[in-house]
Amino acid sequence: MPSPAPNAVESSPSGAPQLQEPVTQCGVNNPLLEEIVVKQSHVQGLNVNLVCALIMAESSFNPKAVSAQGKIGLLQLDPALAQKTAADQALPWEGAERLKDPEYNLKIGLPRLKALLEKYPDDQELALLAFNLGEDLAAKIKRGERSLPPLAARYLKNIRKFYKSFDQSSSMKNFTASISE
Repeated sequence: MPSPAPNAVESSPSGAPQLQEPVTQCGVNNPLLEEIVVKQSHVQGLNVNLVCALIMAESSFNPKAVSAQGKIGLLQLDPALAQKTAADQALPWEGAERLKDPEYNLKIGLPRLKALLEKYPDDQELALLAFNLGEDLAAKIKRGERSLPPLAARYLKNIRKFYKSFDQSSSMKNFTASISE
């Protein structure tokens, strides 16, 4: 018997309707954060499990994360690139500190991810590398002009692992397995 949809109304043994708890997709212990991730993924038409896996690999769902390279928030956005991306989308640039706001971070970062996935429809690995390393370096790696840095290899392996944990029943379409597992 299929599971009811999240928030589906079921009858209790007494026949009174009751609201069922939503099923978490990303396994985050923060329902508001999870709701933002799911909503913004749907707004962009992106696979929620892929977005959750990417966020887990980038920031472990820490919206306040700042890397040693100065990348910020859930998607670890570079402030200069985020400012350009915001302008390209006609979104107001509210400063680097605002990238720690999960919704703002996703509104800026997910359209970029979507554009990369559309640019490389047959190679999600290349799109994810481009998101993480930049398009030029990702393309050089794919052409064999540069080797895959160990951290980038671990990044892709982690995304694959997290994706599988979020969605046991499916595999990443077109996600190449060029990294030994």
